[in-house]
Amino acid sequence: MSEVYSFDVFDTALIRSTAYPIDLFYDLARTLISQFVFDTCKHDINHIALLRIKAEKVARRTLRYYREDIRLSDIYYHFSDLLPFKIDIQTAMNIELELEMQAARPNPYVARIIADARRRGVSILFISDMYLPTSFIRACLIKSGLAEQNDSVYVSGDIGLSKHHGSLYKYVLDKEGVLPSDISHFGDNLYSDIKVPSRFGIVATYVGSAKLTEYERFLVKTDLSPNLSKIVGLQRIIRLKHGSNPGPFTESVPVVTGLIAPVLTAFTAWVLRSARSHGIERLYFVSRDGEILYKIAKELSVVQDGPEIKYLYGSRQAWFLPSILGDALENIDWAFSRNGSTAIYDILARFNFSRDEVDELLCGTEFGAYDYQSALSVERLEQFRLFVLHNQEIRVLIMDKAKSALVNVQKYFQQENLNQDGNWAIVDVGWRLNCQTALNRIFSSLGWSCRAKGYYLGLAESVVESAAEGSCHSYFRGSEDIIVKRGLIIEHIFTASTHSSVAGYKVSKGWTSPVFVSESQDIQLSAYAEFLHSLCLEFAKESALLGVWRNPDISMDRTIRSAVIRFLKYPSAEAVKSINWVPLVLDQSHKMSCYLKIGVPISLTNLLNLIRYEMGFKGNMQLGCYWVEGAIALSPPWIRVIMRSLLFGQRLANKLLLR
Repeated sequence: MSEVYSFDVFDTALIRSTAYPIDLFYDLARTLISQFVFDTCKHDINHIALLRIKAEKVARRTLRYYREDIRLSDIYYHFSDLLPFKIDIQTAMNIELELEMQAARPNPYVARIIADARRRGVSILFISDMYLPTSFIRACLIKSGLAEQNDSVYVSGDIGLSKHHGSLYKYVLDKEGVLPSDISHFGDNLYSDIKVPSRFGIVATYVGSAKLTEYERFLVKTDLSPNLSKIVGLQRIIRLKHGSNPGPFTESVPVVTGLIAPVLTAFTAWVLRSARSHGIERLYFVSRDGEILYKIAKELSVVQDGPEIKYLYGSRQAWFLPSILGDALENIDWAFSRNGSTAIYDILARFNFSRDEVDELLCGTEFGAYDYQSALSVERLEQFRLFVLHNQEIRVLIMDKAKSALVNVQKYFQQENLNQDGNWAIVDVGWRLNCQTALNRIFSSLGWSCRAKGYYLGLAESVVESAAEGSCHSYFRGSEDIIVKRGLIIEHIFTASTHSSVAGYKVSKGWTSPVFVSESQDIQLSAYAEFLHSLCLEFAKESALLGVWRNPDISMDRTIRSAVIRFLKYPSAEAVKSINWVPLVLDQSHKMSCYLKIGVPISLTNLLNLIRYEMGFKGNMQLGCYWVEGAIALSPPWIRVIMRSLLFGQRLANKLLLR
């Protein structure tokens, strides 16, 4: 067993709070300009940051025949010559060192290896190819809890020898008085941390956990803004903190930290900024999808002024029925939607009929002999809809149910001040303004003058603002319709809730509270929701402290939206597998019996059915698969090629038809 463990420092033992090391130079440039320049408008931050990068290259080129690595002072000797203004070199170097200290974070994965090694009595040392001073790197390691005062720290810049050339390893072996076989080295560079020490007989272990994931790389590849670099750095820190811990949702950590947390936080920050500019006084985040958004808004509002933040319990099940009173049952198609259960029991349950009431109501009618728990065909569904519309007894009972529901809805809305004068809006994920429309119909039937406005993650391109719907604003644009098409992924994976769906309201001791479909959720789903909320709130809190949402770059929201669209269109097999256990509930009653699997591998036998479904024909639903793109990711390579080509052709054709 090795007597000594040696660790590379940066991107192995320590990680930075920015996506890449050079991203710190933008903050350096900003600070240098503010400290040494009288007229700050004359100098471009990007230009100064690039000069810092250039100075390092010049120093390496100049000293390459004299030393194997350079020092920070060598860089600043050339940096001061390149700058268009004068600086105090020592002061400027101290600024960079302070920024490096602030950015340094321990890698939790490596921290556990070090802690375990210390418990077993293994000696720890650190070896770094770096221009920063040894004393500074030691201070960073001690501050991060990775190094102890007596641990050896070897830095190429001060010693003049490097890992890359192999000479620093020889130097360490000589100084420590150990054989190569006594050392195990850990690092992230395949050449200088793996190949080179292996030549000497040192056992080398690759540590790539600090490398950016596909989601993190996409953000910084698409947009080079400093704010996005800080966001990606934070994503990595949280991913490493939680992703290296074994747990039931460990495989989902990269998706949550790399995609879900940033888009939900960016959307909520956009809502707060937009609401403030529109003069909105109160924002009501609608359950259940709005629960995590509400919590994020509370975190952001600590450092960002905005409207009052409130949580509104509601749902299609709670609002649709009382919204029909002014329409004489003209708008009840939602109860017969083919997107949910088409069983008679479930259809009439949307009007708050119990099963006993259904049995009594339909006894002796043309539907009396039907199996009320089985799905109706398309033809029978339409026949049943017409039967309900033209059956006077059923119509009267539905209106009575609606009036009864309206009584408690009115009390709850009054309790939450929806009827008061003032500029307020709801916040929800989307997708077709059905709940906003239901709210406004309820307000009209109550004689209230208020009109609901809304902020949404996404709205279908076909949705048009009207008097019935009210004002609405969407984070995802109409051209990004995949967000609506795959909306159940957003609802169940991105905005999972810790409580079940709201069925209605009850009044007790003068207080109106929600009635839930069930008192408790599935244990695994509840645990996932808690896990999701924890990571997203950690991201929201830390990113708010970084100040990235106050004045975001113009392209930042666009880049984050693009990442979600890319995920929905071209997910990886690993990402799909990490969330594929979640059941997608289709019905507004949120009964677990009405669900689809997220994705299943596409076989030759069902390939044609999936093609027909994507082309707008029947199919797919009976396959038990919702996310076609996810199913493609799980399928054999040749099927992936065929399906992606067909989907690309379909999207291209749709774009041409819209022109």
